Parts: sequence; C-alpha cells; structure tokens
Amino acid sequence: MSHSHQIQKNCLIIQMSEIEDDISFINSLFSQDCKHLILDLTEVSNLNTEHLTKFTTFGKNLVQTNSFVMISNQFLHDEFLVVPTLQEAFDIIEMEDIERSLNI
Repeated sequence: MSHSHQIQKNCLIIQMSEIEDDISFINSLFSQDCKHLILDLTEVSNLNTEHLTKFTTFGKNLVQTNSFVMISNQFLHDEFLVVPTLQEAFDIIEMEDIERSLNI
C-alpha cells in the first residue's frame, strides 16, 4: 500500500508515497466526518501535470461543494491548487469556507 490517511479538522487527508493508477479507494474513505479532501503528494517524486489533472478532476467530483487541496513541494503548474504545507492547505480551506459563507 502506497498511501495512508487520517481525518483532521473535517478533512480527509490522504498521504501518498507513490502514484497510484486507481485512486477510487478514496471514495470509500470519504465519509460524513469529512467535508474537505487534502491530497498530500510531498513523498511522490514522479509527479507531473497529467497526474495533477487526474487528481483535480477526481477530487472536485468527490468533494463537489467543499474544498479539495493538494500538497507538494514541487513546482508544477499555476492552474492547480497546490500548496507546500499542510498548514497552508488548512488555510486555503478556511478561506474558501469563509467565501462560501459570504456567497463570494
């Protein structure tokens, strides 16, 4: 298994150590306790734009009305919501929650 998970602050956090072709296992981990999804890719060395596109599409479809954030210390592409730390992921989620509550 090349991933682990935890739930923290209403967020499902998936830590991946390598790219998995089938990420549908995340569906079974996402529950009522989770409003947001954080995909931690800091341990993945072969990350590319194709992977990010796949993860973004999957994450946005799973989460729908809440937040999906990826963590990586690699510079990848500006069009993806990728931050370098877990704290920054929580900050993004908090800002998006405020925007949603204000209907921005």
